Amino acid sequence: MAMRDIRRLPFGRIGDGNIHIILNQPPGIDRDEITRYKSAIELELMRRLKAALDPLGIMNPGKVV
Repeated sequence: MAMRDIRRLPFGRIGDGNIHIILNQPPGIDRDEITRYKSAIELELMRRLKAALDPLGIMNPGKVV
């Protein structure tokens, strides 16, 4: 995935006048792409941390971990 493929989502707040930019993957990209960049141990640690912080699985359900 090249930088040109990344979606940029600018948004701002009226109260503080700041503009924030979220970088998001392009539509249609495979979620399993993370396995190219993270080891099995790193992925397991991410899963365990998420389970500890979100035991009911209500934050970002169906996402990477």
